[in-house]
Amino acid sequence: MAVAFDGRGTARMNKVELAAALTDFNRAIELDSKLSSAYVNRGLILLLQGKQAEAEADFKHAIEANPAIKPEMESRIEAVRRLRKVNTPVVKPGP
Repeated sequence: MAVAFDGRGTARMNKVELAAALTDFNRAIELDSKLSSAYVNRGLILLLQGKQAEAEADFKHAIEANPAIKPEMESRIEAVRRLRKVNTPVVKPGP
């Protein structure tokens, strides 16, 4: 079930439905605290929102759960950081 929420969250993130995606990633993590992809995806959204410390915590959890994810994760983080430099701010932080 956690993988289903992660997959739907990814689809929503790709459609820039970030609030809905964040909800799905939170649920995926609640169901499976070792699902590294959900931590990476949630961390990317938090990074887009300018929540650096929270994003870094998620990235740390992802690596702890699955060290092999680190290279892909670092590549995605760099892409988000480049995007933020070009379009700052990408997403205004929520309440």
